Amino acid sequence: MQSRSRNGFTLIELLVVIAIIAILAALLLPVLSRAKIQAQKTFCMNNLRQIQLAWVLYCNANDDQIAPVSNYGDTGPNDANIQPGHAEYQMYPGNVNSPFDYSTNSALYNYHRSRVLWQCPADPLKNSISQPARSYSVNGWMNPTPSTAGQSYLHPQGTYRVFKKQSDILSSSGIYIVLEESPGTINDDWFVECPDTPAEWTDMPASYHNKTSMLLFADGHAENRFWTDRAVVTQEGNFVPNDPKSDDLPWLLSITTVPR
Repeated sequence: MQSRSRNGFTLIELLVVIAIIAILAALLLPVLSRAKIQAQKTFCMNNLRQIQLAWVLYCNANDDQIAPVSNYGDTGPNDANIQPGHAEYQMYPGNVNSPFDYSTNSALYNYHRSRVLWQCPADPLKNSISQPARSYSVNGWMNPTPSTAGQSYLHPQGTYRVFKKQSDILSSSGIYIVLEESPGTINDDWFVECPDTPAEWTDMPASYHNKTSMLLFADGHAENRFWTDRAVVTQEGNFVPNDPKSDDLPWLLSITTVPR
């Protein structure tokens, strides 16, 4: 009698193959995740470098004056400052503007011509229905508009330097221009921290890139900061106490402004 040939796997062989695939997946997924994070960081850094180039071109074309920043909270793109309008534009009923309307009305738009430059690829809301107009905010001490300069966040006037011109920034490698702001606090286009309130977060940085975020400095370099403050890591929101075990807030204040 002829023996019948075997055309399939035994149960044991099938289980071995499944186990091997599971092991390979466990080994590859963390690698792919790290590669994705690194790619997003690179993309984000490229965004910031283009913003810095546009920022410098604006200064050159405007007698060294820095593109103004404001705390205006209107729902429409009506203030030609560095990046006008609310970030979370779809939260406001009846608002028919897209995030691109805000970008094109920016004081810097003519120098970079990108409608999505202010959106970080790692922003979790970027592809959601409540897509934000931007993921980045500007240092509030960078030439605030007259109404904004009167805010209590910048008091006491005269104690710390408000940078109105690029030449006012004497240590350009030690003062930041733009950072990624937490979705829980981002609204207007400025990021508020004052050395007179060193015990709590007024606004809060994002931690999109695996507990880190990118900051752009006045000299053009971008830096990746690994956050250790519990409030930043968990993205609690604004007006919360800083973690005394972390130097995150003192460090950020040290690169925000300088005493006069």
